[in-house]
Amino acid sequence: MMKTIKWTNSKGNVIELTATIETKIVNETISDDGWVREIENKIEKISAELIATLDGKIIDTCRDVNFWEVITTPNGYKKIRGISTIGMTEEQGKLVTAFLNQAIESMKSEDNITNEKEIKNAKYIIEKAEAQSDIFTEKETIIYLKNYNNLYNEGGEGYLPTLITKEQYELAKSKLI
Repeated sequence: MMKTIKWTNSKGNVIELTATIETKIVNETISDDGWVREIENKIEKISAELIATLDGKIIDTCRDVNFWEVITTPNGYKKIRGISTIGMTEEQGKLVTAFLNQAIESMKSEDNITNEKEIKNAKYIIEKAEAQSDIFTEKETIIYLKNYNNLYNEGGEGYLPTLITKEQYELAKSKLI
């Protein structure tokens, strides 16, 4: 996700801030006595970059979102804590604060998290379905489980396998396309 804000300073220079934020779900890495390896624990990894340009030339960057805030300098101007080369007025400081807050908030959006969970769930369903000997429709699954229960549980209570139906399998495949 990339967001940009532009303005012209009092000297007529065009200042542009570009915030790029990417959130990924990756395997966690651990270090065992110098050996780095991945483990199955999934974590959220955020890569971010705030680039400041003056008349199209990059003058400063900040890769830590914790420093993406507007502060007041001793002489009363505003600046971004992670970008020391750009000063701004009170009004522009408010606009930049709103821009930075919006960029940071968008990376925390529920859509990103929900999509990652849906993709993970869809992959799990496909993997389970393809491991089954047959993929039955919902009606066939009900009949199969009834017969299974009668045979192995003598019609009473007991273990029943969890089966992925053809409809669930097709829906999961459609989410990955």
